[in-house]
Amino acid sequence: MSSNYPSGVRNEIKDLDISGRGLDGNLVLKGFSNLERLDCSNNQLNDVNISELNPEKLIYLNLMNNFISHRNIELFGLSKFVNLSYLFIGIDKCGQHDYYNNFHGSLEAFKDLHKLKYLDIQGTNISYGLEYLPLDNLEAFYCSPVRKGSKVAKIHEQLCEDMNERMQQLRKIQQKKRPNANDNSQLKELADLLLPNTPYNFIELKQEMMRLKIAELAPQVRGKRSELEQLTTNAKSKAGTNLEIAIDLLLKTQIDIVKEKKEKDQFAQNQLVSFESILQGKLTNEEIRALQSKQVEVFTLENNLEKLQQSQGTEHQAQIQQADDSTTV
Repeated sequence: MSSNYPSGVRNEIKDLDISGRGLDGNLVLKGFSNLERLDCSNNQLNDVNISELNPEKLIYLNLMNNFISHRNIELFGLSKFVNLSYLFIGIDKCGQHDYYNNFHGSLEAFKDLHKLKYLDIQGTNISYGLEYLPLDNLEAFYCSPVRKGSKVAKIHEQLCEDMNERMQQLRKIQQKKRPNANDNSQLKELADLLLPNTPYNFIELKQEMMRLKIAELAPQVRGKRSELEQLTTNAKSKAGTNLEIAIDLLLKTQIDIVKEKKEKDQFAQNQLVSFESILQGKLTNEEIRALQSKQVEVFTLENNLEKLQQSQGTEHQAQIQQADDSTTV
């Protein structure tokens, strides 16, 4: 560090990328008073001392895939970096060794980081404190176990359980809100607002609500799809012609995992990690994850829109059938 970054120029450096340099031991960062981005991923570091960095300047910190020794995350000193937006401290691949970023403790260490957009603690031993996770601006949270014995699996399992519980609660709410012969006054009131001067008909009301939802969702899908296309174009331009196919395969594998629900399929996950590793020399982890996150977002929106459109068609057929039945009677 001293030869490549003399003390006299360190305070001028805003972006420090020392990833994949074969660094080991303890990394002490002194004099980098204006550092905004630090990437020291893919090394063999046992510790990284960030205590002397400016807590108001740092917005990006990447320690992925190192050999951080047994360390309580709450004592690592992250809480003062209140402007952090991107924090990657886990691992995204398993090597043929037992080394990994051995952070442990609670997510309470991040409770004051309200500007966090991306947080990666995959493969660590951080195992509790989900209630402290700052959700103000969080767009992506990666907590997959990755390796056997990873205690972050507890948080991952809790998220899955919470999701199932919320779905059950939602189903109960929907059951309660379904119309019945004894109590549909609120639905009639809603129908008067959406379909004035029209006799109350539940199927027509439902059709109108779906039409409004589709009208709201369709431009969102177009906008997000355009953002994904731009991200993909930028990534391919930065990666170069030879790696364009790797980006296509990365996105194809990612979407196959989501469509087929293969999050626990080790073969599929290994494929994904392989393509990510190929691209890491040209793209930052932040850029790769932003691309994957945007693709999942687009897929989810498109899937929701397609379901609504299919349901709208079904309701339309029901409406026609009801009219036919009325005519026959």
